[in-house]
Amino acid sequence: MDRIPFWETWLEPVRGCREFSTSISGDGWDVIRYTGGRATARITHGGRKGESVVDRLDHRFHAAQRLLHAHRPVPGGASLPLPPKPAWPGVRCDGAWTLVVGPDGAGQPVSA
Repeated sequence: MDRIPFWETWLEPVRGCREFSTSISGDGWDVIRYTGGRATARITHGGRKGESVVDRLDHRFHAAQRLLHAHRPVPGGASLPLPPKPAWPGVRCDGAWTLVVGPDGAGQPVSA
């Protein structure tokens, strides 16, 4: 008998999304709420393989703008712009990632 893979998914309410204004870490795919101002951030992804993608999501949670697409892991980090608050970035990485805004992460606030 052949095994048939399946996926189990569920929807979470928007109020259940994790929020951040300075830094956040995750593993794999995540939708997060950015509550800071317009800024440049640095994302690190130290996986051994796979790509890193960060999209700005619209009010229907569809990808509205590609903020970062790296075809390989970015252990040293890559910069990306963050829009003014509130914003909903969608992060897709194969493995653990960290997103840091401001002086601690080489990303700096951007004046409007």
